[in-house]
Amino acid sequence: MVNFKAGAGTGIIRFSEELFPFQGFKGVHDDPHVRILYMEKKEKWVIASYEIVMLPDSLILKCRELIAETLHMKVENVWLHMTHAITTPHAPGGPGMNPDTEKARKETELFDLALLRATEEAAMQAADSIKEARIGIGCGKSYTNCCRDVQSDIGWWIGINPEGFSTRDMTVLKVMDMQKKPIAFLISYDIKPCAVDNSQMQENERLISSDVPGRACTLMEEKYGAAVLFCMAASGDQIPRKTAMYDEIVDGQVRTVDLGVEAGFAIVEEIGREMAEDAMAIADKIEDIIEAEEIRLQTGGFHHGTKPRMELKPRKKAVFEADGATELAVSTAEIGDIAFVGCKPEINCITEKQLRDKLPKKHIMIVSLLNGGMKYMPDQASYDYASNEAQSSMLMPGAAEKFVDAAVSLLEG
Repeated sequence: MVNFKAGAGTGIIRFSEELFPFQGFKGVHDDPHVRILYMEKKEKWVIASYEIVMLPDSLILKCRELIAETLHMKVENVWLHMTHAITTPHAPGGPGMNPDTEKARKETELFDLALLRATEEAAMQAADSIKEARIGIGCGKSYTNCCRDVQSDIGWWIGINPEGFSTRDMTVLKVMDMQKKPIAFLISYDIKPCAVDNSQMQENERLISSDVPGRACTLMEEKYGAAVLFCMAASGDQIPRKTAMYDEIVDGQVRTVDLGVEAGFAIVEEIGREMAEDAMAIADKIEDIIEAEEIRLQTGGFHHGTKPRMELKPRKKAVFEADGATELAVSTAEIGDIAFVGCKPEINCITEKQLRDKLPKKHIMIVSLLNGGMKYMPDQASYDYASNEAQSSMLMPGAAEKFVDAAVSLLEG
């Protein structure tokens, strides 16, 4: 039998001072990270967590190729996940930006360099730390998130809705050496890193941060001396229970409340610390070791209709009309009864629950924004009440339900 092996590494994304001011940012509050977990049993597999809002496909491929080269493995076995930390910059050259200007070229060079250096740092640490290992898993609750879909007299919109649907389920993967010393942890939880959000963007007062999950990971790393990865699970409709920037509907009008950057970081510290404590309470109780003959990787997918994005506003109902079709990939990675399920879009919490209900004997860990992103993949009910996710989505209704079926087919096949 092939021994299970694992290694992990962390790289700091150090954005140059030359980059600022940039996209409303004037500097850095806390450096975001690239964290890599390498696992091997017959098959080599990497999951890499990037504390960044979004990356272009070209840069994603460069990072995956760099990881694969450093760890002597296939590029397709590298899962690159973006945590979607809103308080980080987008890659230069996006919509509304002219990529052919000298300024844009310099920004792209500085941005790419920061990401590739952090990737190399994390990958080399992972390669140098590979050893025989064992893994365990634990589940519990965390009340640091809440639903963001809010019903009003003029229709559904986004806000803070503690009474909305949320499972509050948190899953923690623990990777240890043969003496049970931690090598790495991976937290799977339904929370979008947006406690600070776009606060004070217009005043160019933003500061880069990895937000609530990033703070939780850093606190855990300080305790255990091991890499801690966060994977944003079903977070299309799940946010921190407090945010510095949020919408209210007053007298039939949407009003944005902005408490400011400093208030946002106070929220990050409060909720990030609580999230870390919840994760550590789960991690400290993990004793059972998962048995597996191999790491089993599969990719499938499905064909589905697309639609144009709508003007975003509160609506009581909406009509969605197809304008084409696309292929959506579904990826799975199984280690014993642990099943990672990856896709590009953000899904809603109810979709994750539906998947778990169909596979009750497996520990399901969703990995959204896998190797790219494409906005939301809401459940049918979201389309029925014209949620913000449904309006923003590029997909016609029914995609989330197909996603569940495709994942179940791969995992039961």
